[in-house]
Parts: sequence; C-alpha cells; structure tokens
Amino acid sequence: MTGLVTEDGLVTDDPTAAGTATGRIRFSLLDELTCCYDRAAEPANVHLEVRLPVRLDQASFRAAVLAALAAHPSFMARRVAAGPWRRSSYWESPQVPDCDPVTTASWADESELACLRAAFLSDSPPLDHSPALRFLLACGPDSDCVILNAHHAVVDGLSCLSLLRAVAGQYGGQG
Repeated sequence: MTGLVTEDGLVTDDPTAAGTATGRIRFSLLDELTCCYDRAAEPANVHLEVRLPVRLDQASFRAAVLAALAAHPSFMARRVAAGPWRRSSYWESPQVPDCDPVTTASWADESELACLRAAFLSDSPPLDHSPALRFLLACGPDSDCVILNAHHAVVDGLSCLSLLRAVAGQYGGQG
C-alpha cells in the first residue's frame, strides 16, 4: 500500500503535503494483480494456524482481536473500488470493523477440525469489508486452534505473524 491521496486528488507519499490526506491509499500494481488472481479454486489468502494446549475464553479472544486491530489500523484496510472517474482502487482504514472478524466453532476429532479448516480457508476474505481477514477459534476437546485467514492483497505472512503476536499480547494483558 503506497501513495496517499490528498483532497485535491493528487497522489503523494508525503503525509504532510498540501491538502489534507483523505486516508485513502492507491492500490499498488501488486495489489491489483493479487485481486486479479484471486479465484474460488485458488484463493489469494494467507493462512496461519496456532494450536494451543489450553482453552481460550471466546469473549476475551474476540476483545483481544478487536483491540489488536484498533492498535494497528493498517489491518483494518478495505477496498474502495475504482469508479468511472477513477482508474484505480484505493485502500481506506475505517475506525471500526464492518463485520465481526471472529468466528467460533467446535470440533470433536481431527477429521472435524480438518473439515472446519477446509471450509474456513476455501475463500479469501472479501476486500470490500473491513477487516479483510478473519479468525476462526476452533474449540476442541483438549485444545483450541486459532486459524487466521487473511487476503494476500492486504497482508503478507510476516504481517500476519505480527498480528497474531499483537492478539496474544492483548489476550495476555500485555497490549
């Protein structure tokens, strides 16, 4: 994500440029290509999974995710589609998510967990709704799994690791 758009429609990398920045960032060529290659048969997503030997409190986990997203607004990015007068799409980061980024489910054995995982990762999160990433808290008999599914146009694998670290810090009270 590069290139802030000013009120007068100019694109700049300088946030102090004349005109107030709208908070929108023009899609890079890589962002556009990632969207073009995103297909149902092969979603353009980043998948990270953590298996925990403990049970997580669902409400506390959801609160930790929301706090981590609020602390790192770039993870809240959503696409503003190109229009008839705009040749490119833009990113914007709203203050609050458009939808709940956390889904919960239960599993009794490894085959159920595999089915939950496959269904959860079968699509990329939509770019038009913030955030363009989703968490699945899969609660098992002896352990929980946290699965992160993020659209690759918004984040890469290292950014996802940072986000998981931030969520863990918020959950553990170190946010």
